[in-house]
Amino acid sequence: MICMIDKKFITLIGLFLFLTVPQAFAVTSITSCCTDLNKAGETYILNNDISYNPSCFDCLQISNISVTLDCQGHSIAGTTLYGRNGIRINPVYTSINTNYTTIKNCKILNWYNAILGSDVFHSLFQNLYVNGSNQVGTGFAAFLMSGWYTFGGGNDTFENITTITHVAIYGDNNVFRNSKVYMAWDGVPSPYGTYTEFECGLNCSVYNNYFDDLSTPYYWGGFNVGNQSRVYNNIFNGTEIGFSTFFHCGAYYNTTKQLGIRIKSAGIYIGGNYWTNENGTGYSDTCNDTVGEGFCDIPYVPFSCSSYPCSGCVYTDYLPYSIHFISPISQPCLVCDYSQFPNKSDPAVYMFTGMCLFVNLIVCNARLFVLMFVAILFLGIFLMFKKKLIG
Repeated sequence: MICMIDKKFITLIGLFLFLTVPQAFAVTSITSCCTDLNKAGETYILNNDISYNPSCFDCLQISNISVTLDCQGHSIAGTTLYGRNGIRINPVYTSINTNYTTIKNCKILNWYNAILGSDVFHSLFQNLYVNGSNQVGTGFAAFLMSGWYTFGGGNDTFENITTITHVAIYGDNNVFRNSKVYMAWDGVPSPYGTYTEFECGLNCSVYNNYFDDLSTPYYWGGFNVGNQSRVYNNIFNGTEIGFSTFFHCGAYYNTTKQLGIRIKSAGIYIGGNYWTNENGTGYSDTCNDTVGEGFCDIPYVPFSCSSYPCSGCVYTDYLPYSIHFISPISQPCLVCDYSQFPNKSDPAVYMFTGMCLFVNLIVCNARLFVLMFVAILFLGIFLMFKKKLIG
């Protein structure tokens, strides 16, 4: 009887653990192109470099939900033949759910499209190197070659990416950060000019990036984003800002002034962007900063248009960075920045403002700090002796 109970008890415990303990997803190795990553929740890894196989258009194809591709630093090398893609996510005209895709730690080299996706939501693209400048197509292929395209979709994150190619993220609510986008095909003749673009859809957050010499011969420029997009704390080196190819001009080229780490130039606040060029004579290099906080006195207008199709469109960086900055030694000391408190008319804020002023006064003044320390020390000694005398 006891044995029977023990067996039932053990069986129930085992069933409970099976149902409640998270099950680890399998890991599958990839050894060559023409592979379909089609198992939901699976992690696929590259243990070696792989290269183009003429028997398929897409080297790797992702066709299920929550798929992770980890190249572990290996390369996916290809060809710039028309329609050949390094990685294809959710083949067009299918209803497969490919949300929560992760692609990381890959080198994607010399493809017509490095990554081509359709309706990709809530996905992560991380630690990627994309370079297609070693091969050049002709005609329109030179524009699309080695492009980085995600059609539709949204709420995706692109981070720690280095790319020497066109970037087009046609989706909404995406984040592009901590990355570098360089000019491609520099000096190579093409019917469509020598240029590289960065494009992002509506409500994009683009920050902590370096954009180098992006340009086109057309009104949309080398860098354009859709309405409600927020672009800040980036370096624009010789990059042309243009009208969005989505025919929108409601983007913002700065965030609110706030404490933060700048991508370039000294200062304790972030806000707009650093505007420079190869000669070091850009707006941020030469503007005046009489306040000494590292912002130009006058806002910068990187783009304005008075003719069709972008007539009336003006982009303004109201907090452009300046190379000039007064060091904290000569700046007013602000241990606590009460200017950042919201609702300053609210009486409840007065107490915190007063505390801030007191902290700044004591900590930022060496003599007052020493006097306060000595006063507190003597007060403590006095109270200790008083307690002993009473006791």
